[in-house]
Amino acid sequence: MEGLKEWKTGYTVGKERANELMFPKLKCLTIQQCDKLRMVPCLPRAMLSLDIVDCDGLLSSHIGASFPSPIDYLVVHNSKLPLHHWRLLQQLHALRTLRIRGCSEIIQHLYSAEIFKHLSSLQNLFLECLIGELPTWVVELTSLRFLKLYDCKSMTSLPEWLGELNSLESFDIIFCQGIRSLPDSIQQLDKLQHIFICENPALKEWCELEENKMKLAHIRLSC
Repeated sequence: MEGLKEWKTGYTVGKERANELMFPKLKCLTIQQCDKLRMVPCLPRAMLSLDIVDCDGLLSSHIGASFPSPIDYLVVHNSKLPLHHWRLLQQLHALRTLRIRGCSEIIQHLYSAEIFKHLSSLQNLFLECLIGELPTWVVELTSLRFLKLYDCKSMTSLPEWLGELNSLESFDIIFCQGIRSLPDSIQQLDKLQHIFICENPALKEWCELEENKMKLAHIRLSC
């Protein structure tokens, strides 16, 4: 629905004209190719999962805060909007899992880190099919426990600041053949229990070298 501009999620009832929200039991919602869409006045009250595909208008919109959103799982596909314009993220304080796939404009921007100051509950981050290196705003995610990189073919290295993700427990690197080594700072992650590597012979070989095994002594490695 390329021309759809507004979805009214509320209505008034009774003589007192009390405000009510539609879809009071809606848990999961996918919105695809509705680029102009805005929700008024706010997101459905019970929604836990939101999947946004080609809907930059919704990402950049301000959703009413009358009813705080309980959404804890957000998927964003194919956005062309720079990350610092994703105003929707600033309103999802309960968000625990964020999956970003094929969004070419999110990588590096001075103000991107400001977005994540509102996401103190975020624990799981999946970055898929991204262009460029690991974005610097990831270091702002102090509560991050699980990081997954999938099919990020242009990513050629991992930064030393990876060692600042003190809460990280699990790290997946899948179909990212450009990454051939892990940073020395991986030794600082004393909570990191597991690294899973898939379809990357060069990185697997690096991990198996005697001089690198000591860096990974506290980590279970799966290839």
